[in-house]
Amino acid sequence: MEEIHGMKKKYEEEKGRSVSYARVEESNRIRDMDAALEKKDKMISKLNKEKLELEEENIKKNVEVMKMLTELEKVKSITGQASMKTIGPK
Repeated sequence: MEEIHGMKKKYEEEKGRSVSYARVEESNRIRDMDAALEKKDKMISKLNKEKLELEEENIKKNVEVMKMLTELEKVKSITGQASMKTIGPK
């Protein structure tokens, strides 16, 4: 009977060790995954910031282009009127 009790106690100790080892392994895996996730979150934040900066720059460029087109239309209308006066009836 004592032998069975001793074997049972030894079995429980070994079982506890393997469960403990598995928990440590799982904890390490979770910690590694959390670190990888945090790294990816930082990269996403960085890329989102860059995207916003590029969109802002694009808007500024579009405003510049619109101003240049407006100036071009003004010049065309002025030169068109001047040429109409020189071509007009004599």
